[in-house]
Amino acid sequence: MAGTYRRQIGIQPLRPRIRRAWFGPGSVLHPLSVGFGPVVTYLSNEWLDRLRSAAQADDALRAAATGAELTLQQVVTDAPGGDVSYYVTFDDGEVFVQAGTVREPSVTFTQDYRTAVGVARGQLNALDALRDGRVMLVGDPTVLQERTDALAALDAVFSEVRAETEYPEPTRG
Repeated sequence: MAGTYRRQIGIQPLRPRIRRAWFGPGSVLHPLSVGFGPVVTYLSNEWLDRLRSAAQADDALRAAATGAELTLQQVVTDAPGGDVSYYVTFDDGEVFVQAGTVREPSVTFTQDYRTAVGVARGQLNALDALRDGRVMLVGDPTVLQERTDALAALDAVFSEVRAETEYPEPTRG
């Protein structure tokens, strides 16, 4: 059944990219770099790559995502490089992170950059931001309630990446 949900909502399967690994400082394979990867910039392609790799490598997340079929679309407005969209797909034990938009997400969250950074850093509670109107939700929120185990496991995996993330100040327009 894995993959069926992705096809239904219009997601193409990801093809893994093979990168050459260097063994010097800063390399994932360097003994002093294990667990302390280079800092990545929030919402950059490298950041999304790091989220994707972390999600696909985590056994606890795969177990929590078993049976889950949903897609969470994130839209961050007013980011330093412009608006950014990405989505997370749970497909019966598989979890994918991809840049861009998806045709029919289960839920879409939209927030400005300052709100997104506050939530990501743990300085702002996401539920409070939703209640205050700083995060807009479109879709059926019951799918979130039905999959709190998978979402908690996703948050645990993403927290590792957040520890290695820098958050640039938004540009003034």
